Amino acid sequence: MMKIEKQNKGMPLWCANCKSEHDIKIISLQNAEIDKTIIPLCKDCCKQLMELLMCDLGGK
Repeated sequence: MMKIEKQNKGMPLWCANCKSEHDIKIISLQNAEIDKTIIPLCKDCCKQLMELLMCDLGGK
């Protein structure tokens, strides 16, 4: 469903959530609603997203 594609290697990216430019990872999301979306997220926002997804999955 969700995987970390690769570590940022000097590319000028910033977090899609908080606009931080530190510790960015490229996240690939794929499920029934999202065909494939690639989102740059920093470490903290990635952790928040993982927690949100785990809560969402647990609630169903």
